Amino acid sequence: MILALITVLFAFADYYMSHISALLLLPSELAYQGFQDALLDVAIAIAKEMVYLLAPIILVAALIAIMANMGQFGFLFSGESVKPDIKKINPVEGAKRIFSLKSIIEFIKSILKVSLLSCIIWAT
Repeated sequence: MILALITVLFAFADYYMSHISALLLLPSELAYQGFQDALLDVAIAIAKEMVYLLAPIILVAALIAIMANMGQFGFLFSGESVKPDIKKINPVEGAKRIFSLKSIIEFIKSILKVSLLSCIIWAT
C-alpha cells in the first residue's frame, strides 16, 4: 500500500505542485478585498483544493485495501451482519454489556497502557 501511495505522489507531483502554488498565490490575489470576504474566499478555496489533493490518495488507498482484502479472503457478503437484532437496541442489555466485568477490566488495562506510555514519553 505504501508503495502504491508513493507512486501516486510521484505520478501526481506536477498536479500537486500546481495546486499548492495556486493556494500560496491566492492571498495576494485577494489582497484588495475586505478581510471578511477574502477570508471566506480563502477558506472555500482551501477546502476545495484539499479535496482535489487528497482525493487521489484516498481513492488509491481504498482500492488497494479492497483489493488486498479480496485477494486474501475473496468476496465476502453476509446478510446476517446487517439483519436487525432486538438485543442490540435493548438498553438493559447494552448497559449489561458496557458495565460487565470483562469490559471494566479491559477499560482499566487500557488506562494503564496509556498511563505507562505517557510516563515513558514524558521521561524521555
